[in-house]
Amino acid sequence: ERVRIPVPEDAAIRGAVGRLARGGASGKALVDLAERSSTQEPGMAAMQMTMLLFGFTQEGLLCRSVVAKGKPLVTSVPLASHEVGGSDEISRQSRFVLSRFACARRDGERIVVESPLGASRVILHGPRGVRLLGKLARPCRAADLSGGEKGIGERTALAVLELLWSAGALSPVGEGGIAEEETRDALISGDFHDLFFHSRSRQGRHGQGYGGTLRFEGRFEPLPAIKPAMSG
Repeated sequence: ERVRIPVPEDAAIRGAVGRLARGGASGKALVDLAERSSTQEPGMAAMQMTMLLFGFTQEGLLCRSVVAKGKPLVTSVPLASHEVGGSDEISRQSRFVLSRFACARRDGERIVVESPLGASRVILHGPRGVRLLGKLARPCRAADLSGGEKGIGERTALAVLELLWSAGALSPVGEGGIAEEETRDALISGDFHDLFFHSRSRQGRHGQGYGGTLRFEGRFEPLPAIKPAMSG
């Protein structure tokens, strides 16, 4: 489906939105840019820009990155609208472990993390991103994740957890050290491959094509409509 979100006629807001197509910027920088350049009443452009960014995020139109020392560490790419998690569910004291339904795989020259429980995938940039994911094989807080990693503080690690949580790749860990997903009846009996097949065979749960995509057209000859007779 096509998503349409009306953008105000204010040139300052349209200029800030244009930054999203030219390398992007932080949410705060975009709001500040709109507010500084606008001729509207004070605060009006900032409010409108904030609402636009919220709408873009809810409809799965924005990629978000965590940057450390000027270089991207991880990037969240939406697969569908309405991500499952949210930063209001993350705190420095929260403990998370990698979900048993999460999958890390190669996509071209990148490592991506996906989960059938999420509406986005996370790209891991370089060895640092992969190391952070490896630490989550055991329950971690943000401080545990950042420990021993140069240039990655607790705040940065918290932002990484937020993106992985939004992608459905993490499970909260309770006081007894048990992952929340191990206490949910709907997930206890599910296997990784079952849930992945379920999510990938339904429209709106992933970013892949569906139906007759003809992705091998010109590479392989189509099979005959009627199977040839077998010998014997």
